[in-house]
Amino acid sequence: MAFLYTGQGAQRASMGRGLYEAFPVFADAFDQVALHLDAYLDQPLAEVLADEELIHRTGYAQPALFAVEVALHALLSHWGVRADVL
Repeated sequence: MAFLYTGQGAQRASMGRGLYEAFPVFADAFDQVALHLDAYLDQPLAEVLADEELIHRTGYAQPALFAVEVALHALLSHWGVRADVL
């Protein structure tokens, strides 16, 4: 089993919102990452994810993708899915 995480270009506004609303594990992991990243961003990451323009700027797209991917990993791990390769 391998987990592959995408790079810039895969971002979209509102990505992860459904998972955030449905799964507390995803939401908690995202919030933890965002808490740390927000100190380095001009806009809070949660606001960036809702903005059709900001999400495509590299300075926001990269941290947004990272936060969503960490949250996805936390959710998969919660379900017992483990990667042999990351």
